[in-house]
Amino acid sequence: MTWGRIATYYVFAAILGGFFFLSEEPSSSEIAVKGGPVVPQRQFLPIERAEIGEVQITRTEGTLHFKLNGESWKVIRPAGAPVTSGVVASFLEDLTPEKEIRIMDNNAEDLAVYGLDNPSSKIVIRTGDGGQEVTVFVGSLNPSSSAYYARRSDQRTVVLLGYNIGYYGDLMFESARQKQ
Repeated sequence: MTWGRIATYYVFAAILGGFFFLSEEPSSSEIAVKGGPVVPQRQFLPIERAEIGEVQITRTEGTLHFKLNGESWKVIRPAGAPVTSGVVASFLEDLTPEKEIRIMDNNAEDLAVYGLDNPSSKIVIRTGDGGQEVTVFVGSLNPSSSAYYARRSDQRTVVLLGYNIGYYGDLMFESARQKQ
């Protein structure tokens, strides 16, 4: 192969690379859904992460209750359960306003489609001063098993929350079972 041919390949690679990087991408505030309308992303909870002071998670296997104590999360129920503060903080990351979510249905009529007719988890979040409370219902996994369907109790909107809602929830309940 000659140096001229190598230079030609580099020129073609630069042209194709430039075309690739300059092609139009979707806006960061919108997600294009194949075969459907453009679905905006938005914040899920009206409470900022720094304002959250209590979290209660209820599943069929029981209830976990955590309260913020300074900079770390303390287990209130079941008392003495070895759930680490970092796991609770990671769990909350998918619920807080810093995390944008995908709206699946703005006015869900049939909650069974999303596993929300009989939710797998109920999450109650309170501000540190107890002035505001939000309840979130978590349904089933989406078809690709990459996220969970969820909705707030005060809305009919169904959203997708990241897989970590289930993953960190499972870790917390497993840690609580180890206490027994």
